[in-house]
Amino acid sequence: MVVYAPTITSTSIPEAPMVGYGAPDFTLTNLDGKSVHLRDFRGRVVVINFWATWCEPCRTEMPIFQSAYRVNQPLGLEILAVNFDEPRSEVQEFRDQMFLGFTMLLDPGGVIQRLYRVSGYPTTFFVDRAQHVGDLNESQLDEYLESVGIGG
Repeated sequence: MVVYAPTITSTSIPEAPMVGYGAPDFTLTNLDGKSVHLRDFRGRVVVINFWATWCEPCRTEMPIFQSAYRVNQPLGLEILAVNFDEPRSEVQEFRDQMFLGFTMLLDPGGVIQRLYRVSGYPTTFFVDRAQHVGDLNESQLDEYLESVGIGG
């Protein structure tokens, strides 16, 4: 199980998110218009995926995330898919077409993506554990999840 470090203040955030420093906290809006706070997921394994609908590798890995979520959500897995600055309606349509059940978040202006220093899509953080830039295949995702105590 991932253990969260205390919320980091803006003066103590490293140049880029790093293992062992805790994940920078944020609040974003989900597709239902409700605020979602990263800190509310303390005690769970959290995967944050930064993505966009126009990103083909992002589209390819979404069914892999959905499959992992369906199997591992009862074990404490949370997936937060942070969309880069696209209209709610476009993200909802994408979610519905892909039959995605995990949390989709809107990041107007890419504020949180800048906070996490995302340099390309997709980028995935296994909160407080690892970062992966580029698309993930099923076996890579399984390996990351196993390394944080989910699945295997």
